[in-house]
Amino acid sequence: MPIKLIIFDLDGTLVDTAGDITDALNRAIKPLGLGPVSVDETKELIGEGSTRLIEKALAPLGAKAGGRAVSSARKRFLESYAKHLTHHSTLYGGVKETLWKLSAFEKAVLSNKREALSKRLLRDLGIAGAFALVAGSDTTEARKPSPDAVRHVLKAMGVKPREAVMVGDSPYDIEAANGAGVMTVAVTYGYRNRGLLTDADHIIDSLDDLVPLMLKIRAIAEKRREERHPVAYACRKYISISARGSQGFFPAVLLDLSRQGLMFRGPVRFVSGAPFECEISIPNSLSRTVGITGVVRHSTAFESEYRTGVEIEKVSSETWFKVFKKVCKFISEREGEVF
Repeated sequence: MPIKLIIFDLDGTLVDTAGDITDALNRAIKPLGLGPVSVDETKELIGEGSTRLIEKALAPLGAKAGGRAVSSARKRFLESYAKHLTHHSTLYGGVKETLWKLSAFEKAVLSNKREALSKRLLRDLGIAGAFALVAGSDTTEARKPSPDAVRHVLKAMGVKPREAVMVGDSPYDIEAANGAGVMTVAVTYGYRNRGLLTDADHIIDSLDDLVPLMLKIRAIAEKRREERHPVAYACRKYISISARGSQGFFPAVLLDLSRQGLMFRGPVRFVSGAPFECEISIPNSLSRTVGITGVVRHSTAFESEYRTGVEIEKVSSETWFKVFKKVCKFISEREGEVF
């Protein structure tokens, strides 16, 4: 299924806001006898929203950093930051050009900054028109790293998880997207070092690199639509599947696999809408068997056998998405496939 939507993080991905956040943070904590903190120190604190930013900044106060202290400091921070939103903040190199080159894709912003501030920042820096949706920390009850924040964007845009990509600079972006079943692209030029981004599907060092990556992913998706099951060989070579039928488990031929679904060929016909159970065994170097349950979406006759498509609902291992990524990388290194 082709990618339709690119969801961007804001701070550390599209815009370097660390200078203005640092100034506002220092104004907020100064009355409590703290600071000043440096820009580099602030970068370590950014990512989970203003409340967590203040809580982490007030950590040296220990027990004195109670709810009232956090609340008053947060109020000072937001007031100061709103007044000086773009005093130092600038777009990262290649942002405008990249957004223009990716005009064929729908684009959204998902930030842990407040929605109004996010929209104003994008507007003041001249790129607000590139995005069909901007969601902030107060748009929904959930915020990154909760996958519900990503699911809100998907629902609002009418896009399925497998049709979206999340681009961000922090583990919070990756965790939120992973939990929602969305492909991830991590950027290394933001506020976190590469070592913290290894759970992403792809890692790029410049936003310019996103254009060829997205075009490559789109080309693979289009090729898959033209061919019946173009990843079948790679899947069959490295991954085996046992599906449960009326007479127990039987070996099946895995035709396609994604985070949300799978397709296989076997001698048993399944009823559409029926519950489904199977076990997937993955490469020896990643030795693992994962139990999967889901719902049958279709089962059609094909040369005396049946081709069955299943939507995955539950996986026995909480590390499924990480395991799935490792499998994809394993296959990609050997077969040149892009998942």
